[in-house]
Amino acid sequence: MTASNTHCGLRTTGFRIYKFRSRSQLSAIHEDFSKGNWYQAPQPGQIVLTRLAILRMLNLSREQQQRIHEIRQRYAAQLLELRQGVEDRRDALREAIYGETLDPHRVEQALRDFLERQAMLIRLEAQLELEFRQVLTPEHLTKFREIQGEELTIRRMQRELCQREEGLQERLRRGSRSARLQRPIGSSG
Repeated sequence: MTASNTHCGLRTTGFRIYKFRSRSQLSAIHEDFSKGNWYQAPQPGQIVLTRLAILRMLNLSREQQQRIHEIRQRYAAQLLELRQGVEDRRDALREAIYGETLDPHRVEQALRDFLERQAMLIRLEAQLELEFRQVLTPEHLTKFREIQGEELTIRRMQRELCQREEGLQERLRRGSRSARLQRPIGSSG
């Protein structure tokens, strides 16, 4: 999966899939995160397990949970800032593309800014995951891989379902156009 895509209207990043309706949702998750609540019930639109939910399923020891909490605390502010920065730069890119006047140089600069910020976020998320991995025992890592494999299978199936749904919708659109074209002149319908 790429760093950021859209599948059936859901925004994805390399590590989790969320459908955020507002920046306040993102801030609420950060607030919960910084309070040490490292397992959260899925948010509306969330369709895959977060890495933290998977870690919760591993039945980590108190010491491991504490280490995970400390890692999260250390990265929380940076992650929030970078995620908000990515969204801000995405908005700026859209504005450059669809604004009142079109300036290709402005679009190119906005794209570079967006990609740069997104790359920073991906690097930080990868560093966080690397530190999480170092907390796991070999047994935990094996179970983590099993759960992650199931998650990837689910995502693949969801993508296939979305593609099938889009294909069906396209066939329906083509079919309704064909039906209109085949109506006899003077018939109503």
